[in-house]
Amino acid sequence: FTANIYYESSDGLQWQRPNLGQREFRGSRDNNLLGYDFSDFGGPFRVGGAHVFRLPQPHQDKGRFGMLLQGQPLKPIPENDHGMNHFLAFSDDGYTWRLRKENNPFFRGRSDSPQQRILWNPQREVFMYYRRATICAKEVRRVAYAESPDLINWTQPRLIVGTDELDVNYLYGMGVMRYQ
Repeated sequence: FTANIYYESSDGLQWQRPNLGQREFRGSRDNNLLGYDFSDFGGPFRVGGAHVFRLPQPHQDKGRFGMLLQGQPLKPIPENDHGMNHFLAFSDDGYTWRLRKENNPFFRGRSDSPQQRILWNPQREVFMYYRRATICAKEVRRVAYAESPDLINWTQPRLIVGTDELDVNYLYGMGVMRYQ
């Protein structure tokens, strides 16, 4: 199975590991594992880079929360294919997550930074996706941007931050958040 580990905190300083009982691990369900069913998407996948975001009211038919997940197939992939898939999962309670076929994987291709983000822009009414991606170049570690009005239809990612001869060889990620 594929899972992430869940912790919660009321103050951001002290963290607790709740017993979710969702997934068996080493013969016990006494753990804090969140699991995802990738059987409809050619899984299983090695999952990483989970990012949770709150869905705005007009999009809560999918759930109260969205989660961006990176998934790389555990089966052999062709040499010229990076194999990375980007999935969206949805939840009403933050514990039980479901992947919907209509929008998954929503991106395919190289982007291996755990600092990927999806944010809702209420002024423009779009979801903004920041990711590390190869775009028309061999260098992976640059930052790209795409957007969507509905988490299903996305613009083509475009380069927004890159390096030049005066910079380090690569940028690792770009954690983005709304300010005020």
